Amino acid sequence: MREMVRVLKPGGRLVLFVPNGRHPLHGWWQLTRYPGYASENEVPWHRFSSAELAGELAEIGLTNVEHDGISPWSTLAIWPNWWILRAAASALRRLLPEPIWFRRKCGFNLMAAGWKG
Repeated sequence: MREMVRVLKPGGRLVLFVPNGRHPLHGWWQLTRYPGYASENEVPWHRFSSAELAGELAEIGLTNVEHDGISPWSTLAIWPNWWILRAAASALRRLLPEPIWFRRKCGFNLMAAGWKG
């Protein structure tokens, strides 16, 4: 991330999307070898929470850092790939918007963005 900030033009914005390493189903995804969640021995990666990701961006010099999670309901629509779960996820997104704390904890992916001064 430091290198991304180093090459960013002053006034530029860095936006990152990462897997939610603190998602409640993370362990299950690793156990069942869900694509992108292979054993941590095979693919080293940091299990960021939303706040940790934002903190890292602020620590390396970005300002006005924002962070959030991508719809937790989308987790249902991704895996296992069953039509009934996709339909449930679609209905939940329309009928029951997620509060920000829920998106940050249970979002399938996390997003953080900040400006280079």
